[in-house]
Amino acid sequence: MRRRAARPLLNDAHPLVPYAYLLPHAALFLVFIAFPVGYGLWISLHNWNPLESASPWVGARYYLALLSASTPEAEYFWNALRNTVLFTVLSVPLLVGVSLALALQLQRPIFGRALLRAIFFAPGILSVTVMGLLWKWMFQNQVGLVNVVLEQYLGRPTVNFLTAEGWAWVPLVVGSVWWGVGFNMTLYLAALSNIPHALYEAAELDGAGSWARFRFITWPMLTPTTLFVGVTTALGSLQVFGQIQLITGGGPARGTQSVIGYITEEAFTNNNYSSATAMAFAFGVLMLGLTAAQFRLMTGSLREPSFTARERRPSRWALALTRAWHAVSTGWEWVAARLPKLAPRRSRRAVTARRRPWGNAPRFVLLALQALLFLAPLYWMLSTSFKPEIDTLAQPVQWWPARPTLDNYRDVLSNPDTNILRWTLNSALVALLTTLLTVALCVLTAYPLARMRFRGREGWFWFLLTSLMVPGIVTLIPLYIMMIRLNWIDTYHALLWPALPGVFGVFMLRQFFAAVPRELEEAARLDGANSFQILWRVLVPLSVPALVTLGVFAFMGSWNNYVWPLYVVHGDTQTLPVGLALFSGRYVTDYGKLMAGTAVAAVPALLVYLLGQRYLERGLTVTGLKD
Repeated sequence: MRRRAARPLLNDAHPLVPYAYLLPHAALFLVFIAFPVGYGLWISLHNWNPLESASPWVGARYYLALLSASTPEAEYFWNALRNTVLFTVLSVPLLVGVSLALALQLQRPIFGRALLRAIFFAPGILSVTVMGLLWKWMFQNQVGLVNVVLEQYLGRPTVNFLTAEGWAWVPLVVGSVWWGVGFNMTLYLAALSNIPHALYEAAELDGAGSWARFRFITWPMLTPTTLFVGVTTALGSLQVFGQIQLITGGGPARGTQSVIGYITEEAFTNNNYSSATAMAFAFGVLMLGLTAAQFRLMTGSLREPSFTARERRPSRWALALTRAWHAVSTGWEWVAARLPKLAPRRSRRAVTARRRPWGNAPRFVLLALQALLFLAPLYWMLSTSFKPEIDTLAQPVQWWPARPTLDNYRDVLSNPDTNILRWTLNSALVALLTTLLTVALCVLTAYPLARMRFRGREGWFWFLLTSLMVPGIVTLIPLYIMMIRLNWIDTYHALLWPALPGVFGVFMLRQFFAAVPRELEEAARLDGANSFQILWRVLVPLSVPALVTLGVFAFMGSWNNYVWPLYVVHGDTQTLPVGLALFSGRYVTDYGKLMAGTAVAAVPALLVYLLGQRYLERGLTVTGLKD
């Protein structure tokens, strides 16, 4: 009897092929995101204690306690919530406004534009530890750069920004704007590059000035991006933690303590895990409106996969913008018809200005001054790191080290108590593994969601996206308890595995894969390629900008991670951001060594950005985040 040839377990025609692609990411997602949400809810309804085996049921007691003004926990929670909202109200308008202003200035070609964009984006690459220590030094009483300028150049008395009530918000807001404006600027630049230049030319021929073009063309076209940037920035500001801990420590008298700062204090300092988890869920419910808005903005512009044949109707935004532009054009025609001499004269002046070689000089000078303001903190950090300890406190201030020395770097790198080289190695190892595995998992997951049809595809994709509505603080405590149960505290496992099932990367690559022409895949199939060969030989080479963008984000997220490693690793497995924060406590007044350690921590992140910067904006553009 003739035996049949052995067939592979799964081929492209097998209905389980899409699920095989999804399985690795789905398993990690269920274990480290979905399960902790349910487990956290269980903890908040029980009196859980790590030292006791029994966890009695308490129901909604911890939730009801937050509504009672008689408990100190409720008082501290609502005080922290007010502080968090105040920080958000102060910082978000500046983060959105400054990033939009920079993007508008960098939209048109100008000498050194690539360098200027890199300068404005670079602070966002730094870890929250570097940012916090740097701005704490900038606002130090008497010797900080800000107080030096106030006293020696403006003739004003110094201000104790870090401990004076009310003034403590200044370094927090200014440092956060400096740190976060670059990413928003890049999103705006990607959106501006998508506006048809013909609209500006038509408006200019009709005599529209710069303000009219911005009001009637640029701003309406940027409204979806502005909504996305504003909501995303607000969500990030509401979850502020690191910079407050490092700059003010939550003081003075809990005057700047954030919600996450108080929840982590209640859990990891006071050991009230159930109460802290209830606070985390209550905070998550309060944030639900913003997270739902972000979810709507991210999913409202989802592209259909290329194999969908039906035509899509124009969106409400497109119709509204078309009508608005029609009204603007009609209005300018009406003005031009009644003022025939005025409009041509404006048009000629505008065209002439574009041809003048010196027409960009004022804009370049303005951008150069802004770039110097962004570089000033980094220069002050480097300048201080090369000064002996006595010179860091010298009056008048030394803008350039009078006696430059490398002793600070030698002490930082050779001191066995700081062990900064081991911290750097730990962070690099975890960041590299996280980047490689995250990119691989997201590619395998995004491919079937974008290019295959199978039962449950849309449901699973939307289920993944809904996890974006869950703030990280909701899963922090349950994940920590899971690490205890798994005996993963002080191991690399605790740093690596919970960071892998990210959803943002799946969403980004799914957007890119769905936009690839279907004809390329069909041609590969005619040549005998299977699904994995199509993925590896067709989609992956075309996706280099998106993959590099995702890789940079994954590396930066792991390298700069502060909250999670602060509680799960210590000693030999400690990472650089956490070690540097503890290092600041050792050299609290030796600013030369403190800034040398900060500079060492900043260099690897800046190098990664310089290597991947040319792909970053292109990656944001092609993956649909510009919409």
